[in-house]
This record gives sequence, C-alpha cells and structure tokens, in this order.
Amino acid sequence: MLSNKKLFSFVFLTLSFTLVIQSHGTEGTRSNRGGKKTIAKLDCNNMLQAAIDSLQSVQGRVQLPSDVAGDMERVAVLAETHTLYELFATDDKDNLVVKRPFIIMNAAERLLAMIYAHGKKRIPLPGSTRKVDYYPFFSDGLPVVENNRVVGQYEAVADLVKGVKAQATGDRSGNSPILLKGPHGTGKSETLKIIRSAYKNMSGNLDSPFASYTFEYKDLHLIPELRRYVHIEKDSEGHEFSLNKRSETNDSPFTILPASLQDELIERGREAVADLTGGLFPKPMREADAKATFIRDHILLHYEKLKGGELTSHEALAALNNHVVVKRIIYDGKHSSTLPTIEFQGTDIDLRGLIATPDTAVQMDEGAGATPMGYHLSGKMLGANGNAILFDEILRNTPEFLNMLLAVFESRVIDIGGIPRTPLDTVIIAATNKANFDDVATDTKAHAQIDRFRSTSMNFSTRPHEVFETMLYMKSVGLVSEHLTAFNDEELEAQEDVERSVHQEISLRELFPLPQEGQPVQGPDGRYRIWFKEGRKEIEISPHALLFLSEIVSATRIVTETKGFEELLEPYGVTGDPVFKSPIIRLKYNEGNYQISGPLAQELSEVLKIIDEGATTGISSRQAGRWMSAVLYEASEPEGGNLITPDMVLQVFKRLVQEGEISGTSVAETARWMSLAERVSIELLLPRVEGDIFKALAMNNSNVDATYNQVWSELRALFSNPDAIEISGAHGRTRRIDFERLKEIKKLYLAQTGRPLDPGQIAVAVDEARGNSASTSTVKHAPLETAIVSYLAKIETQRVSIDDLVDVAYSGEANDEKKAAYSDFLKGMNRLGYNERAAIFALDTAKRLRDEATRARK
Repeated sequence: MLSNKKLFSFVFLTLSFTLVIQSHGTEGTRSNRGGKKTIAKLDCNNMLQAAIDSLQSVQGRVQLPSDVAGDMERVAVLAETHTLYELFATDDKDNLVVKRPFIIMNAAERLLAMIYAHGKKRIPLPGSTRKVDYYPFFSDGLPVVENNRVVGQYEAVADLVKGVKAQATGDRSGNSPILLKGPHGTGKSETLKIIRSAYKNMSGNLDSPFASYTFEYKDLHLIPELRRYVHIEKDSEGHEFSLNKRSETNDSPFTILPASLQDELIERGREAVADLTGGLFPKPMREADAKATFIRDHILLHYEKLKGGELTSHEALAALNNHVVVKRIIYDGKHSSTLPTIEFQGTDIDLRGLIATPDTAVQMDEGAGATPMGYHLSGKMLGANGNAILFDEILRNTPEFLNMLLAVFESRVIDIGGIPRTPLDTVIIAATNKANFDDVATDTKAHAQIDRFRSTSMNFSTRPHEVFETMLYMKSVGLVSEHLTAFNDEELEAQEDVERSVHQEISLRELFPLPQEGQPVQGPDGRYRIWFKEGRKEIEISPHALLFLSEIVSATRIVTETKGFEELLEPYGVTGDPVFKSPIIRLKYNEGNYQISGPLAQELSEVLKIIDEGATTGISSRQAGRWMSAVLYEASEPEGGNLITPDMVLQVFKRLVQEGEISGTSVAETARWMSLAERVSIELLLPRVEGDIFKALAMNNSNVDATYNQVWSELRALFSNPDAIEISGAHGRTRRIDFERLKEIKKLYLAQTGRPLDPGQIAVAVDEARGNSASTSTVKHAPLETAIVSYLAKIETQRVSIDDLVDVAYSGEANDEKKAAYSDFLKGMNRLGYNERAAIFALDTAKRLRDEATRARK
C-alpha cells in the first residue's frame, strides 16, 4: 500500500500536469492549434483543493506532511497564469494590479513593502539618549525569514531601511548602492539571509499580497519576423506550434505595455502600493529588457500591417494579449533568482557570467550586434532584476571594474561591450571590511568612488547584552528555560508546595526584551533559569556567567584613547569624562546602569562615530565564538558537571589566551585584554554575585516588597513636599519618614548607578515601563530595588557573613542560626536561578574576588 506522501504526490502531480497542459501557460507546452486562440484561466486555489480532495477520496481524511503541503503549494503557485486583460479588470476584486501591486512596484518598493509588513517601532538606543526605528523583519528572527536575525545593530538596520526607501522613491539621488562595512560576525551575512529568505517565502504563497509576476510570449510562430527566433514543431495533425518564450530577466508584464496603459495601471494601483509602502506611490521600471522589447515591437508591427495603420493603445493591448501569458514567479533560487551574490572578480572579469552570453546561432546568422536576440540574458546581475543583488568585498575589485559597476548602479542600465541595452531594476547592496574601505578612502584616485556609496557601519558591538545574545544565536543549539518566581513573600509561600515549572523552549527576544527608556538593559539573569539543550543533554548556565564573558569581550572593543583623532576630537569635552576614559563605566553606561546628561551623551555618540569604535579593536566574533564553544565543551566534561559558571568562563579564557587561540594584534594588546578581564571580574562580576548572595538572604528574612513600597512612598512625599517629615499610610494612619534609611539607600543608589537618586525621573521611568508591561502591579524601578536589597543585605550580614556560608557549605559544622541562614541562602539563590552547586560556586567566586580586591587596594 502506498504511503500518504507517495499517494498524495501521485494524485497531485497527475492533476497538476493535466491542468498545466490545459492552461497553455508553461514554457515547452503547446499554446495554439491551427491558429485558433483559446484562453484557459487556471484557478490555483481550486487546483490546490482539488488535489487534497482527490487524495482524501482515495484514502479518507489525512494530515498532509508539511513538506508535501509546501511543495504542493509551490507547484500550484508556479502554475498560476493570467491574461493581460486581468490587469485592467474593472472590479477591484478581479483586478490583478489591485490584488498584486508588486506588478507596478520597483524592486526597492517591493523590499520596503516586505519590511514594513512586519511593522516598526521607536525604541531607545541602549547607552544613548536617542531613539531609533526598530524593524522586527530584521531583528525578531521571524519564521518568514527562517528565524534569521540581526542582533543589535539598530542604527545600521534603520539606515539600511532608509537606503532602501531612498531607492524606492525612483529619484536618481536614491540610486547610491548601500555599502555595509564592518568586520566578520557583525550581522552583514544575516542581513542578506533575511532578505533572501523573505523573497522566497513571501513570494511563494497562493494568496500573498507580495506575489510577483513575469510573462511569456506565446504563438510567436504566427509573427513572420519572429519565426526565426522560436522553436517550431508540428503535431500529429500537421499543425504548427511553438514553445513559449519567457522574459529572461523576469520583467513585470507592466513593462511591455504602451505608456498610456502603464499610466492607467499606475493610477489604478496607486493606493494599493501606498498601503504597502508607508505612503509611497508606485515608481515602477517602465522599460523591459532589449529582447522582450524587440519581440513586443514586432508583434505590434505585425498587427499594424494587418490593420493597415497605427494601433490605438487598447488595440495594442488586444494584440499583446493574444501573445502574452502572465506568469507567477517565486524568488527561491530554483525557479527564479533572488539576491545573487557577486564575489570579488580580480583582474579576469567574467562579463558573460555576470551579464549575458552570445547566442552563437543567431549571431552567425545575422551578425554580432545586429539584433538583441543575439544574446542570452542569463548573467548573475540580470538575475537580480526585480529583487536584490549583493556585491561581496566590492572594494577589492579593480578601479576600472568598480567604475563600470558604479555607472550601472547610477543609470540602472547595462549596455556594456555590445550587450543590448538592458534595464536593471534591483536593490543594490554591497559589503566590505574596514581595511579595504580605509585603503580606498586614503587612495586619492579611488576616494571619489566611496562618495558614490551610501555607507553604513556594522561594527563589533560594545553592548554586553548584545554580545551575550549574539553568542547564544551563533551557537544554534536549543535553549530551554524556567521562568523565575517573583521575590515577594506571598508568592514564595504559595510556591512552596508547587512543583517547579517544566523546562520550555524560549526565544531570544523573550530572553532579551527590547530596551525601555530609563531602564537597565535586560537579559535572562534574574528573570530566567536557562539551559543549552542538545539531544538529551542539558547544560545549565549559571547566572551572570555568559554576561561576564560578554562584558570582557565588549571591554576589549571599547576605545578610550584619542590617538590619531586629536584634532578632530579637540572640541569634545566628553573625551576627558570617565564615561569615555573608563571601559568599566562605559560598560555600565551601555547596560543602562550609568547615566549622563543629554548633551554629554550626544557628544559621546559623535566621538564614537568619529573613531569608528568596534571596527577593528578587541576580541572578534570568531574568537568569542571559539571561547564560547570551549566553555560548552568544558561544561560537558565529567568534571564540568553540565554547569557553566563565571569561574569556568574566566579559566577557559586564560587557557585560550595561553594557547594563542585568543590573541590581539600584539603581545601588549593581549595583555590589555587579560587586565580588562580582571577588572571586569572585580568591578562588575563581584558586585553582582555578592548582590545575589545578599538578596538571597534578604528575600527570605525581610520583606523586600514592603520595604520598597515604604521607601517609594517616602520619596514621592518628599518630591511633592521637600519639608515633609511624615506620610499617610493605610486606614488614615500616618508614620514618620525614615530619613536614616533613605540616606543609606541614596548612597547605595549613587554608588551603583553613578547618578543621584531622583524621584521624578524614577516616576517617569516606572510609568513608561508600566505602559509596556502586561502586568502593571509588579513594575518597579530596578536600580532602586537593587539599592534597597543591598541595604537589607547589610542588615542580614550582621547575622551571617559570606565566610560563614562557605564554612557551612564545605564543613556542615555551624550553630543552628548559621545553618538556618545557609538554608535560607540556598532557597533564595534557587529563586534567583542558581542550583545548589552554582550557589556554592557563587560563594567561592565572591570570596576569591573579594580577597583579590582587598590585596589590590593594598
């Protein structure tokens, strides 16, 4: 008995073949018998349903495998045909241009429509006072782009979209190709994967508003002047027929229409295009390739001879309709090209492979250059017509070839070396690394070429959470998680007898939510307990371990010197500020834990662009990935216990440096990285780990929520009335403001954030967070809560110290009070995402780093 999949394939392909033959719309099928014109319109939705019905009638109702259903839909899409008349249908529901506006859109408008289809929003730029447009199309790892995503790079992505929009306007000033410059592993490749996947998947659905169409010429044997260019055969009855001739550059059927009819279609589809492009009106390519134009002109000339005079526009439409089939295309690299990549060409440039190859039979018959039919328009560059093209490492090419390309980019026409004039409607994206860009920029002869690009930097990130997210994304392994419970006493009590939630798969966007104005950047630490999952094996990630790795990577990329830029940076006072001079303070700033004034933030942003921070300095993405892989391997070894800890991260780093697997451009540079790793350990990791230890103690023996609410009420009262000495409580009761407690909390807040505690700013930040939170009751200002926890922790350390906890962990010998404190500590650490081993490692780390810090001060 046949399997469902085999049975389905047999029924569907049989039905498909029958319907395709009937449609006369596929290249290589007979489209005319004895000169009688027949029009067969194929309803692909009915075709799809018919295939399903046929299968179900044979074997009852079945669940089709997803790959079979996908193949079936693509076959149906590619079998879809229309007449030119359908572009002019009077009813919008039947009008192909209104239903499928891509027909009258240029390539950039098409890409822009796909980007906008997934929305955009304004988000605060991490480590900045500015906001930027955020595009889920590039940044959310959507299924439609096959889960590819660009991590961070918000400014670069926004600038890329601006470049696409500039090209979409049709203005010659927007013809500058987009140049993505930066080192490996910064998102350039992912950007291109996203665009390629979007074209494939968004053009391949039956009812997609992003459907694209080209055309085939049919019955060309009936046009005397064209018979020599088509393959003519006879059927068994002696009737001639010819094979359809498809547009070799996938031009839209719009391009072969008379200008007046083109204007009519543009007006008809104007609003449909504006709906997809954020208000832009259609600016389509109006000219077909030279071969399609040649054939069209001879068709019209033939009918003018038959008429004995010039054709009206509608008579021209009727003539063309007799010889044109509108065909659906999918940009999937199989049936139509999408985003072809042109590599560095060197000195031996393959123009034939790039643009066109001679049709030797035609050229021998009529002479080279005598007719555009003497070329096959099959080159890679022409394969990008209607979609997009990438030129990788473009600046490595010779100046002569680069000048030729730039001329094509500007004119959007190819007419090189005798090749017939061929329009090129495509989104042009180029990529280069920093070294090649600098070489061209400093070459007086080639410098002008740089100005003809729209340059966008995609440098190494110096934002630790983005590096963290990138590391998880690059590993391409499953992530499972467990959401951590809140720190409130009532919830803790309610959870005591409830089993912990099962591990669930989680997306990177859930682990790394979008930045919120006035709030620290968030990652999984303190919110989720996470594991790497490969097959049956799960490797747990201890809190702060991978953020610690990412902070070291980020620190090595931060530039704190002005060498080589002294004259340019002389007006900027920020170069003397700690936020520029100190890599640790810059890390805090980039994490949203250190704030500076708006003018200073603007200066810093301008300075970092001038020095091009992240272009070449620091640990590369490849080295960081190597480090991450080594950590995973270490954790999977028996001694690693399937647990990644900050100590393991540091030890693996030191080993890789010693082995030369991670190294800078000089011994001094590598030594600087080692020094930065130690600073990050003491100045960032130690406070976090100690904070968790103290928080674990505090959350079990003090009411953090109650204290937070009391402090916040006191701050609001003092903000309204600086002379207040008491506040109103529940049931009309009043209580005195605890000024001593407030004084201590303000000190802690200042030490942790680098700014004074301002109740007004906190209120604005909390209101903003509530506006973006599904649950408003638990929204707190994280830095204030951290300061309060630190305050409560100081109280707890009077009961037990870290040394006491270490003694209990390793010896088990202690009095009842210390044992109880240790039990509270383990419960609290578990709520913070630590298992028992990780909690003990945290004690060891805190003790070791505290001792190192003490020795360093001496």
